[in-house]
Amino acid sequence: MILERIKASAQIVRKFLKSDLFAFILRFAFAAIFVFSSVLFLETRFSRGQTRWDAVISVTMIMMLFALVDWISNRIIKGLLAAFLGAFLIFFHLAYGLYYRFFSCPMPFDVYRHFGDIPEVGGYGMGLLSLKDTIIAIILPLILLTGIVLRPFKNKARLPLIIIVLFVIITTGWIYRINRPLFRSVRDLAVLPDYIHRLVYWHCTFGIQRNKYTTIVNNINDYIPRHLAGYKIVKGKGIMLEPVDSIQKETPKKYNIILILMESVRAYECGFLGANPSYTPALDELAKNARIFTDFYANGSQTVRAEISCLCSVYCNPIGTPTYLVNPTVKLISLPQILIDNGYQTLWFSAFTASFHNKRTFLSRHGIQKIYDRDTLPKPKQPEIAWGMNDCEFFDNVWDIIKDANEPFFAQLTTLSNHVANSIYPVMPKTKPESGTKEYTRYVNGTYYTDFAVAGFVTKVLNSKLAANTVVIITGDHGLWIFPEDIAKDPVRKVETYFRVPMCIWGPPEVIQPGYDQTLGSHVDISPSLLDIMNIKAANTFLGQSLFDSDVKPEDRYVAMFLGTIPMLRKGNEFLMPEMGKKIKKTYVKAERMNAYSKKDQTYFYSVDGDILRGNYTTAAIPDDGERQHLSNLLNDIVFLTVYGIYFDAYMGIR
Repeated sequence: MILERIKASAQIVRKFLKSDLFAFILRFAFAAIFVFSSVLFLETRFSRGQTRWDAVISVTMIMMLFALVDWISNRIIKGLLAAFLGAFLIFFHLAYGLYYRFFSCPMPFDVYRHFGDIPEVGGYGMGLLSLKDTIIAIILPLILLTGIVLRPFKNKARLPLIIIVLFVIITTGWIYRINRPLFRSVRDLAVLPDYIHRLVYWHCTFGIQRNKYTTIVNNINDYIPRHLAGYKIVKGKGIMLEPVDSIQKETPKKYNIILILMESVRAYECGFLGANPSYTPALDELAKNARIFTDFYANGSQTVRAEISCLCSVYCNPIGTPTYLVNPTVKLISLPQILIDNGYQTLWFSAFTASFHNKRTFLSRHGIQKIYDRDTLPKPKQPEIAWGMNDCEFFDNVWDIIKDANEPFFAQLTTLSNHVANSIYPVMPKTKPESGTKEYTRYVNGTYYTDFAVAGFVTKVLNSKLAANTVVIITGDHGLWIFPEDIAKDPVRKVETYFRVPMCIWGPPEVIQPGYDQTLGSHVDISPSLLDIMNIKAANTFLGQSLFDSDVKPEDRYVAMFLGTIPMLRKGNEFLMPEMGKKIKKTYVKAERMNAYSKKDQTYFYSVDGDILRGNYTTAAIPDDGERQHLSNLLNDIVFLTVYGIYFDAYMGIR
């Protein structure tokens, strides 16, 4: 009797194992294991060891795609769709790795907005991926393809239900994420798909939060601790400030302005900021006659993010792709627009194409009258570097244009040759780094080359007829996630090295006094500083404050930084920084961890004594709960103000 039952059970099991249902479950389970392991690989490798709900939702999304492909009966169509899915996954893995390699942060969902730039980025970007990452990105999707086509699933009656269930799980997961307290983690918002943005987030969440935006705007003095003498806040018009008197009390000084954004140049490698050895020997000499800001930061991790902060004195979109891509026509009052109203002509120069990242659209809508880029500058006569014309030839072309330009003029120049760390530079004297990988050596060689090119151009300006009436500013647009060996082991110094950039100003002696200035500042402070230098009072939507405003107390100045979608803050000598990996626990022995964003994204609040950049520093906890909460609220409100203003075009009026 028992034997017969065993045989019957075995027959049932054997029949089930040969059934289409088991084949489907087996392949589905195989695909699930593959997808989960690959996404988990990405999460742990590229998200600082923190696995999040994003991984689970991503697995479900890819499983839904898998079920859709398996639902198709036609072998040709199924094969084409399977090939497309495999290609998509290969691209996803490569893009994730490349995005992290550039920005050291998880890839946001709306990265698809970059797709139009792939032809420009692809060839150069792939050089940054290791052979191991590339092989994994190709082999894993091919394994999944094999799982899909192993055996067709004949009974597809259950598949529509499975697909619907998966879609419901995905949507429920996103809704759960966004209904957590708003902006407790901007990383939660960065991965939202567009259909959730439209159906739930923008119409519901932000509709409810309009009062919060209004409250922040009406109390903007709490967020802009600058001296507002001569200005008034225009109620009902967003963050707009207008002069109290329509008549200018002091005659504006119409200096020419040359703003140079140096690609990927950091303060750490600059000799005039303490680097030894120095990779900026040419600028070291010129800096002796400049005003040097020692504690100056980039606000973001891309050139377009730096550009909007410098030109418009606002923070770039902190929850995904740059503002240029999200809303290139966003209503802001920019420095170039103000200068045009004061009789300036405005120029923009780059050896790359202005079509990249919607730059042309944004710039033309925000006061740039003439755009000189790869398509309008003379064709290169010398070997190109990285993404185009080398910096030396680029500056020669720029000089030919501006030396006889109608004055006054505003010109923004962006270097290019240091954009890709694996570029080969012309034979010229190089400073050998003390230590570091081959990659770091190439990076500092690029910095050395950029220094040579920029210094040559600045020297021409300072030795020309323009010198008596021109203000020249140089700053780095952002850092690069490549470090010497000693910094690579210290997560605190890595962040500081990445965001701290040089900031030097040359100008007529009546407005610019050479020397070192420890005023804390960032890119958003450039435009208000220039208006201050020139005594121009104009309506603006600036979030920054003049670096020359002595009425602002040092402890009230702050900088907000965004490593992709990871927000950070420095206020005076107090810092707010999310956990950057397990090693941070050893670094912050005395710092206090606080759950400021969510249960899993831990945040550190600490004060610093000394110089983080050079490694001579100590950290201590901020014992005051009120002060920690103040820092947290300040950063959260800055993020909220920025996102609402961008997506609702509300900087110049509450919507």
